[in-house]
Amino acid sequence: MSETGISERAIAVYEDGNPSSASARLNFAAWAIAAGVAAVDYVWMQRAGFAVTSASFARNTWPPLMLAVSVLILRGIARMPRYSRLAASRHIRHGCALVNGFAVMLLFTQAAIILQNLCVALAPPVIDSQLIALDAALGFHWPDLFAWQLKHHDLNFALGFVYVTYTVQVTFTIIALGVAKRTDDLADFVLLFMVSVVAAILISAPFPASNPLIHFGVYRTPADSPWSQFYALREGAMRVFDLDIEQGLISMPSLHAANAVLFVYALRHLRWLFPISAVLNAVMIYSAITVGAHYLVDIIAGVLLATLLIAALRRWRIYQQRRRSS
Repeated sequence: MSETGISERAIAVYEDGNPSSASARLNFAAWAIAAGVAAVDYVWMQRAGFAVTSASFARNTWPPLMLAVSVLILRGIARMPRYSRLAASRHIRHGCALVNGFAVMLLFTQAAIILQNLCVALAPPVIDSQLIALDAALGFHWPDLFAWQLKHHDLNFALGFVYVTYTVQVTFTIIALGVAKRTDDLADFVLLFMVSVVAAILISAPFPASNPLIHFGVYRTPADSPWSQFYALREGAMRVFDLDIEQGLISMPSLHAANAVLFVYALRHLRWLFPISAVLNAVMIYSAITVGAHYLVDIIAGVLLATLLIAALRRWRIYQQRRRSS
């Protein structure tokens, strides 16, 4: 068979919704990333003198750990010959994929919050001035857009509502893909989401920025803003992390922009949800500029990050299928 023929068949198999063995590798990679980030967090905190409140740690880690254990038990039962037919009829495998997605994402989120805080605490010089200069080179001036938006109260309210759908969309995407039995798409989404978060944190660590709302004085002091932890971490005033209090402190690249692209991509095979997701997330990307206090270049970088990750994963998927077909 020609190279082109193999590639076309590989794409067809990848797109048809049937779970593949590659998904198991992606699930393993997702758990490895979560464990790796947690290990880095632990060593870093021990050496640098940071800590996490025990109560918030227990509340945010025990539930997903119990979910993970339940998945292992159910998968073990499903492999038993006497229960294999029942497991198939009850779609246990797809149910386990859904619960597994929740478990690894919840645990990873806690580890990522700690990693974000540790990286912010490194406190290299902020690059707001450079980002503003790049915006200006593109013909964009953040205060002008913000002033215009404040004059349109209904639009401002709607954008604020759309912006906060971020967390809901993470949950909904996992549920929708699990219920639709899009096992491959679910594995892709979980891994892409996790890699995008780690990449954004690591990129922003040496190139931190406050954000336009603070830089242009919309908030009188950083302590009055929803990003009060940014300067508390940089100044060494915050040494204990409360996992119940989550603040998005990554400016460049924008995670809202990156993950908006991932939400749409994840639901591309669900015809009744895809167009809704596309419109909603286009608005969310725009809302990240003013409501989320991002520079325009943050948004561009976030979209570019997601696009590159999707392209890399698709090539890997196709490569794996071609290997099986050869």
